[in-house]
This record gives sequence, C-alpha cells and structure tokens, in this order.
Amino acid sequence: MMINFYSRYLGLISLLYLCTMCTNDSDREYLGAGACIIDTTSIIQVNSPAITPVYGITQQLKPNRFIAYTPIIHSIDWVDLSNSNSPLTKRLQLLHEGPKGIDNVKDIYFHNSDTIFVACAYHLFFIDSEGTIIRKIPINQSSSPLKGIDFSSVTLYAHKKNGTGIHYYPKEKSLYIPCKASRYDQFTIPDHYEVPILAKWDISNDSVTILDLKYPDKFRQQSYGLLNRPNISYTADKIVYNFKVDSDIYVYDLKTQKVITHKCPSQLVDDAEPFLVRGTVSRDPEALMNHLRGNPDYGVVIFNPYRNEYYRSLLFPDDFSVGRKQLKKMSLMVLSPEFKVKKEIILPKGTVSFMTRVFTEQGVLLPVLSDDEDIKLYRHLKLTCA
Repeated sequence: MMINFYSRYLGLISLLYLCTMCTNDSDREYLGAGACIIDTTSIIQVNSPAITPVYGITQQLKPNRFIAYTPIIHSIDWVDLSNSNSPLTKRLQLLHEGPKGIDNVKDIYFHNSDTIFVACAYHLFFIDSEGTIIRKIPINQSSSPLKGIDFSSVTLYAHKKNGTGIHYYPKEKSLYIPCKASRYDQFTIPDHYEVPILAKWDISNDSVTILDLKYPDKFRQQSYGLLNRPNISYTADKIVYNFKVDSDIYVYDLKTQKVITHKCPSQLVDDAEPFLVRGTVSRDPEALMNHLRGNPDYGVVIFNPYRNEYYRSLLFPDDFSVGRKQLKKMSLMVLSPEFKVKKEIILPKGTVSFMTRVFTEQGVLLPVLSDDEDIKLYRHLKLTCA
C-alpha cells in the first residue's frame, strides 16, 4: 500500500487555502476581456448560527440551494440561501460508529431523496435522506465485490474539498470516482502518474472501468510536490478536468469518449515551476510548503447551468510576505461554454473560499469573512458584458 505523503499536510494546505486569499485591498478590480465587467460589491447577509460559512463539500441543487457536508458536526445539510432568516431547511445527522456508522466522508452526491451516494476512504454508501443505509460497498480492500479493478494497483480516491469529487449519471447507471496509484507514492516518477485519474463504476453489475484520462507528460518527468493533484468536475454530458500546476483545461465528451484540450492562460501568473531541491525530489515538509506558497494553484473548473458559463479560481503568490510566510491572492476566471475567457478578476479582501460557491441566475455567491458568527455573508459576483 502506498504511503500517501502529502495527506499528512492536507490540514496545512486547507489552512493556507482559507487564510491567504484575503490580501487584495480593493473592493472592485477588473482585468481584460473587453467590455465585460464583474460587480463584486453586492453582499448577501444570512442570519443563521446553524450553518458554517465555509463547507468543504457542496453540491448545487437549484439556484441559491445546495446540499453540504459539515465534518465538525458530521451532518449533511440542506441549505437555501434565498431564505435569509432560516436557510437550513434540513439536517441529517450521521453516526461515526456502529451498524449505522459512516466515517471519513470524502464526498456526497444527491441523486434523489431515496439515493444519496457517500464516498468514504474504505466504503461507498447508498443512503436515503433519512439516513437509512441502503447499501455499503467495501472499496480499496480485498473484500470489495467490485469487478475489473485491482485495488493493489489502483485506489478509488474521492476528495471533494481538494477538487476531486464524485458524480452519478443515471442514464449510464454509473458513478464516476477519481482514482490514483496504490503501489507508488507521489514521488515515484513516472509510475505513480501512469495510473489514470478517473474510474467509472456501473452500479447495475458492480463492474469498474478505468477511463483513459491521464496526467500530463510533465508529471512523468519531474515532481510538482503538493501541487501534483488533478481537479475534476462534471456537466450533463462532459467531464472537465485540469491540474493545479497549469492553466490547460481538458474536456472529456461522454458520448464521443474523446478529450479536447483548451488553452486557458491566466493574465496574472505563469504555470507552476517543478519542485526541485538540489536537483532531486525532496520529502522535506518545509520545502514542500514553501514550494506550495511560491507557486500558482489552478482550481477546479465548475459549470453554472443557470448562466451557461464556467468559473475557475486561481491562487497565486502575492508580491509581499508576512514574516517568512508568503501570502497568496485569489482570482476568479469566468469562461464561456467554449472555454474562452470572458473576465478574470482578483477577488476582494475577505473572500475566503471558492469551494463553497453557490450558483445563482445572476452569477455566483462566495463566502466572506464575518465578525458575527451568527451572520453569514456572501459576495454576489455578477458578470455583465456590453
């Protein structure tokens, strides 16, 4: 079984992600893309001590409405931000242990009230909205009933908070789950990167197919430290993926089963540099974190079906540091359905996460820091083009 070196530092990465996005001093900033502008001044206030301002796992249900997992409470929440005085419409409390236990949740996918998929480290669950476990399937272990996958070589690995979520396509009766190498850790070049990034599980017969969606060649040549991971998202007929080290976007068409690459560079920063220490790969935690702080981190590409546009976040190094720690800014790129850049902006100070984005018919809501823990604030970004 591989030693997943970077997992020891996911907490540090999450802290870096939340705490270093807030260095921009302006309330509005426009970059490029002709006559399009994004208004960032609108703030939505929600009065609710019951919900968290930042969820690591979310799934959009309707405009302003989403389902989310709260790790501290270990609950699945149904949230409607259009109801500013009572946004928490339902909470399903999960158990950690016992015959009804569901632990180490990595992602959830709501299909309907009778079928919610919950991906964990060593099991996949089907549950209903009342918490009844319909099915519990072992994964990443020899007792798994899944066919067509060798868990000594490939690990199913969902981690929505870090950009690799699951998705169910009912027409195919298939759940798509990210995967990675089991035998080789991230520093084993090229072996770790020979394993594709996504698997398809047909729930009608428990067969698994490893899709031919691969890492770029650069990963087979040199290490990128903690930025070695992919981002994966889904639309009704496409799978969109990219990698944290560069700006290219890959689109896999479910019908044709072909991949098209789109060049989508940022105006703010170049791609990440390889992680090299004295010409060799190093497992030094401090060196890894310094490389992470000093390089851009291209975020997951998410489709807003209510406006027919994509969004991608980008963390990039600021031009100053506090003490020995280099800070980062966060930008947001708005893309057309053809992956052309409509607008890219540096997000204003206080915007804390893209993973808890909420799509609306006017744009996207992103959480903002609030001095009152009972009040949740969301910045409403609205794109308009002449």
